[in-house]
Amino acid sequence: MGTSASAPSPENQFDAEAMKDWIVQRAKPLSAAGGVAVVAVAAFLFWQQSNRIKNERAETALLGAQTAFYQGNTALAKSDLEKVVTRYPGTDGATQATMLLATISYGDGKYDDGIKSLAAALGSASSHFAPGLEELIAAGHADAKRYGDAATHYLKAADRTPFPADKDIYKAEAARSYSMGGKSAEARKIWAELAANMESPVLNEAKVRLGELDAKVASK
Repeated sequence: MGTSASAPSPENQFDAEAMKDWIVQRAKPLSAAGGVAVVAVAAFLFWQQSNRIKNERAETALLGAQTAFYQGNTALAKSDLEKVVTRYPGTDGATQATMLLATISYGDGKYDDGIKSLAAALGSASSHFAPGLEELIAAGHADAKRYGDAATHYLKAADRTPFPADKDIYKAEAARSYSMGGKSAEARKIWAELAANMESPVLNEAKVRLGELDAKVASK
């Protein structure tokens, strides 16, 4: 009994069609111009188009997984999210899928699994996701009662966000984590910095927390 090659997946078919259309549309100008420079430009343009298609597919697949998650079908959501991460690495959709998978892992008490996947995603994620990834890593450590590690990653999130308000919010989270871990001196240092910033969104809390810590020291 003979064997035959399996039919290409819909995704592979889509890739082939995209490549064929791109070549047909640009065959004449490329042939007429010639030269290494033109080939380089052509390769860049094709990469750009392929990257766009990849990102669009990732977003579509992510939407389906998110729908399953918010409908309460966690098992299906997890399976679909893992497919997004595997099939579309480096895309924003894959990064968001990783973040949602980590949330699911945390819900199951698998903090280290979630943290490990988030840490791996930091290497290929777009820079605008870095603060959120660090925040989620911090949350995992906090849930696991590793408050010092949580504070460290909240401070990393503060360093990686370009927005002053977000920086202060992350720093406040770090201060809370330090307090929960019994590191009052570290917490006080952060609260003092935040209390000195009249534009800080956590100004009032910073003043209250600073007062509480000072009163605690005075009572000893």
